[in-house]
Amino acid sequence: MTVQQLTQNLQLTLHAIVITVALLFTHRRKMTERKGKGDDKKSEEEGGFSWLGAGAALVGGVALYYVVKKFGNPSSTSRDYGEADSSNRNSIQSAITFEPGKVTKNNDDTIQRKLQSYFNEYVQVSDASMKEARKVMENIIGEAGKFIREHKSLETANLSIDALIPTGSSTDGLKVIQADEFDVLMPIPLSSKTGWSVKFLSDDPSFAKLSNESYDHKIPTKYFDDYCNLSSVKIKGLFQGILQKFVNEKNKAGDGIALKTGGPALTLLISHSDDKRMSVDIVPCVKIDDFSMVLKPHPSTKEPDKALHHPDAAVLWMKSYSMEEKEEIAKHYDDFTKCLMIMKCLRVNNAQLATISSYVLKTAYLYWRGNMGASAVWDEDELLVNFRNFAEFLKGKIDDEKLCPFFECNPKANLLKRQKKAALTNLSDFIAGNILTHELSGYLADKKPGYI
Repeated sequence: MTVQQLTQNLQLTLHAIVITVALLFTHRRKMTERKGKGDDKKSEEEGGFSWLGAGAALVGGVALYYVVKKFGNPSSTSRDYGEADSSNRNSIQSAITFEPGKVTKNNDDTIQRKLQSYFNEYVQVSDASMKEARKVMENIIGEAGKFIREHKSLETANLSIDALIPTGSSTDGLKVIQADEFDVLMPIPLSSKTGWSVKFLSDDPSFAKLSNESYDHKIPTKYFDDYCNLSSVKIKGLFQGILQKFVNEKNKAGDGIALKTGGPALTLLISHSDDKRMSVDIVPCVKIDDFSMVLKPHPSTKEPDKALHHPDAAVLWMKSYSMEEKEEIAKHYDDFTKCLMIMKCLRVNNAQLATISSYVLKTAYLYWRGNMGASAVWDEDELLVNFRNFAEFLKGKIDDEKLCPFFECNPKANLLKRQKKAALTNLSDFIAGNILTHELSGYLADKKPGYI
């Protein structure tokens, strides 16, 4: 029930009491006059009934006031109270202050505490756990890098690799739930520095063909297509074969390791102490001019119908901003990242939020945090306020249906352009009705054990 509704009911009740009292005194005066004229018995009887009626009216008015005070306008619906708990429904404070889509101060305090507990107990990865997992990862990629460099297949292809570079959320300090996933770039220096060009797609500047019109004479022609474009599929196949041999060697030695190739990267699946598991995504990367191009398949290849795949999918490389983003995160690495990490965990546990990628969340965060500037100061007591601000910002980007990578100004690189409008509308409504309201409290109870 709103303040306006309660005020109106109170005013009506007070008016009724005033009128009742006025009638009482008027009637009493008339009875006195009649008594003075000698009609004592009749006057007393009528006066008794009048006093009884007036008293009943007065009691009824007072009763109506307390009914309104406790339960509100009988004609109002439960939507006036929202989904407040039973203790709030029993208090006049809740009835006065709570409205649909809004949160009372008491509810805010409760959600603030829940949000802090959610982060401390579920979202953040302990330093000890991350340290242990990072050590395993570094040992594995060190051995894998050495094996690849010394393998004859790489020598035959006249290719080499530089030291593998850890990137992604585990390196940026944004890993959530468990220390079970790492991303690693595998730089491939081109033996010939001349003749190369990067030809970005006009309709999708996140992808390009790497061309050398005279071929790179130090790389066998079988790794190019008929139009002198370096084949991303064939290069991936080369490293996949070498990594599979590495895995086979490790398993002979009794190590629990496997190679997964169906995803966007070459993924090592590793079992280590106490049956713990982790994945390490190894992503081959070529740098031409100022562009870092990685082996990530074009999104069209997700379509089961191959007729819908991009005609040049086999030779397309994706532009990577991982190193630039790593520097940007480091520049603003503070507790504001808690807002992103909480949203990532909510995404893990909710199908609506899962319609967008964690990279979309990270990109939105970079814009949001960048807009604040270096002077922004974190206040732990304002965790809920800041989280809602970030959610509002994300919702705005979804409503606009536009979000480009942080270091890309070409609007055609929009990360949301492949999302259906209905899906984005549903997601926006979900954020407005659940993440930005007291309904958030219920979603903080959902805690899947791993970040997938």
